[in-house]
Order: sequence, then C-alpha cells, then structure tokens
Amino acid sequence: MGDGLNRYRVVAQRTDDSHQGAVTLTNYVCARSVEDAVLKVRQENERPGGLYGDQGLYRVVEVALEGLSAGERERAGLMRLEAYVREAVLPRTHPNSTQWRRALEALGEAGGLCTARSVDSDGDVILCTREAGHYDPDDVPPFRGGEPGGWHKAGASIWKDSGTASTPRTAV
Repeated sequence: MGDGLNRYRVVAQRTDDSHQGAVTLTNYVCARSVEDAVLKVRQENERPGGLYGDQGLYRVVEVALEGLSAGERERAGLMRLEAYVREAVLPRTHPNSTQWRRALEALGEAGGLCTARSVDSDGDVILCTREAGHYDPDDVPPFRGGEPGGWHKAGASIWKDSGTASTPRTAV
C-alpha cells in the first residue's frame, strides 16, 4: 500500500460469556504498525454503541499483517506487465511495426498515432503506425517510382490514402 501503510487483520474475542455478542470479531484496518492497527480498531469500536460495546467486552487476541487485496494484486500485476512491456518489448520492436503499435496500445499511449486503415491481401485490417499528423499530400514514399499522396506505413506494408478506410489525419 502507499505511504507506508499495511493492511492488518485484528481479531478480538469476547471476554464475558454472558454477553450476547459474537464470540470473536474480525476487523481489517490500514495502519503503519501493529500498535497503530490495534489503536485504530479500539478507538473505532470500544465505545457505547460501538462494535465492542463498553470497554472490556472484547479484547484483541490476534493481529496479523494481511497480504495484498485482490485489487492490490491486480494493480501490482498490471504494474509488472507495464514495466515488462516498457523494458523488454518496446526496445525489441521496430518502430512503425504492428507489434510496436500494439505495445503502445497496451500501455494506453497510442493516442498520438495515425488512424488510417487498410486491408491486406489476406483480408486482415492493418493500421498505420506513423504519428498522427504525418499526412502530407506531397509526401513521396521511400521506394523508387513512388507517387505523392499521403502515404501510410505498418511494418512492411505501405499504402496511400486512396486505399484507406478512415481519415489519416486524426489520432486514435
């Protein structure tokens, strides 16, 4: 957890068998230490109308440091995945490749890429991997004999606006 806080499970046991409350009560609290966890639980519950009732009806018998919650585990897993994509995947992918674009999309950073699309000979949709705003009607592709006309690129594929299915001048 952030700010040096840990999650604790605090178990209290009933001290008076004649009391009709539960035999044990379990509370979860975020605190910096075991002592802080016990203090927080007591302050919240040892009062008239509180879960423990008047002071002395329950006593703390166990305090345990809890593991990460499901949400925290998921966030930690996503952070590890993001670090892996940034440190291992992106450096190994060629810029302007479909894999590069997918990695940026996974990181939520593909917003600055062109949205031009085309369909290859296999029927697969391919997306331009160049930056949004690259469009230039006078742009001539790097191969010999290429005609001007706003060319797009995705890996080994290159096409011009007349073959795209969307406006090339907008970002994702």
